Amino acid sequence: MKAGRSRDKTKKPNNKQQGILSDHTRIGKRFIPPFIHKLGGIQEVKWVDIQLPELLWLALLNHRHGPKHGADLAIAIARVASDTLAPDKKIWFGPISAYYNIKGDFQQKAVMTLSRQGHLDHLQLALGALVALYPECPLAFLFGGEVPPGERSEHLSELKIIIADLFDKTTRASVLMQANALYIAFITEMLKVSKSTSLSNFPAVADYPDTEESIRVGSAVRATINGFFGRCNDNSSSWPGYFWNRGIEIDECVIGLERKI
Repeated sequence: MKAGRSRDKTKKPNNKQQGILSDHTRIGKRFIPPFIHKLGGIQEVKWVDIQLPELLWLALLNHRHGPKHGADLAIAIARVASDTLAPDKKIWFGPISAYYNIKGDFQQKAVMTLSRQGHLDHLQLALGALVALYPECPLAFLFGGEVPPGERSEHLSELKIIIADLFDKTTRASVLMQANALYIAFITEMLKVSKSTSLSNFPAVADYPDTEESIRVGSAVRATINGFFGRCNDNSSSWPGYFWNRGIEIDECVIGLERKI
C-alpha cells in the first residue's frame, strides 16, 4: 500500500474567482464567507423546505411596498418584537416563526405600537394574503383575530406569483428577502462583521445583481443566512411543515420544481 499525501479540501478561490469570492474559503465545491467559516459546525438547512417559508413574509413586504419601504417595515416590527423580550434574551426576528414568541398582552401592545408609528396598515396590506390563507401564521395577531379582506382566489394568485420567484435563492427577490432578514440581525445587534468582509459593504446588495460588488455581497448574504438558520434557529418550528401541507390543501401540487439547498 503506497503512502500518499493527504489532500486538504479547504482551498482558497482560484484566480477566476478572486473578483467576487476573494475573501471566501473553499470547502469542496462550496465557498464560505469569513464570518460563517469562523463559526464552524453549521448545519445546512434546506432552502425550499425551511428557509423559504420562514422568510416569505419579508418578500411580501418588498413586493407590496418596494425594497426600501419593505426593509423599513421589517425593521419596525422586529424592533417592536425585540422590545417585548427580557433584557437578557435575544431572538432573531428574521424567520416568521420567531413571532410565535410574542404572546398574550404583548401581541396587543405590539399592534398598538405599530399602529401609533403608522406601520400597521402597511404591514396588513402586505401580509393579508398570507394570513387569509394560513390562519395559523405567526403574524396573524397583526389582524386582531379578523380575517383579512379579499377574495381567496386573489390571495392565492398573489402568493403563487411571489413564491414562484423565490424557489431559486439567487434571484433578486430572494436575495433582497434574505438581506432584510440579515438587516434585522444587524439592527437588533445579533450580528457584527469585520471591515475586511464582504458584508461590511452590506448596502451594496440593493443593486443586486447589476454590479460585481452587489454579487459579492449577495453571495455573503446567502451564506450568512444559511449560517444563521444553522446556529440561531432551532428548526423545530411547526410553521414550515404547516406552510407546505396547507399549501397542498388550498391548491393543487405542481410537480417539476427544482429544489435547492
